[in-house]
Amino acid sequence: KRRAEARRELDRALALHPRYTAARLERALLDAAEGFIGEALESLRALARETEVERPLVFQQGLESLERAEWEAAGLLFTGALSLDEPADGNALEQARALLEAGDAVQAAGLLQAALPGRESWPDLHYLLGSAELQRGHFDDALSTLARALELNPEFHAARLQFARALDGVGELAQAAEQVALVLQRDPAHPQALELHERWTSLGR
Repeated sequence: KRRAEARRELDRALALHPRYTAARLERALLDAAEGFIGEALESLRALARETEVERPLVFQQGLESLERAEWEAAGLLFTGALSLDEPADGNALEQARALLEAGDAVQAAGLLQAALPGRESWPDLHYLLGSAELQRGHFDDALSTLARALELNPEFHAARLQFARALDGVGELAQAAEQVALVLQRDPAHPQALELHERWTSLGR
């Protein structure tokens, strides 16, 4: 289910930005993970023809790994060959924030999924992706993604409050309240945490 959802999000991102290198790579690796090695190799060779590959020998090693169905190892090689493991300028995150504020969680999620390869250690990216999943009502996905943001940065109060909202969405009311209490314990004047606490208290939670 998660792979099918990721495929749909990447397809949406590529419909908007057909030359989005990270999304094209991730889409090909999804094909490989599902056994479509030939299709993945064809897509990646096309990518190499149309994109500047900074480390062509490493890219070739990735193709050879993929031919052996070692798609996870190949993914690391491709990421390095295309320099996708280097910090981005943050434009994708800013665009995603703007899309979320406009209520367009579908496009925001697609943009963030495409930006994720090579940036798995960015808590902000997981927070925004979790927020998009939450906005779409995909509570289980949101819980998983926001939990990762909190693993990377346990003091990320905004992510913890979104995590609380996702818990509330799946009916885990006591755990949701505990997450809000954790934020208030660290920052008693946190406005969003206070608002959630007061609203849930008024509902008898």
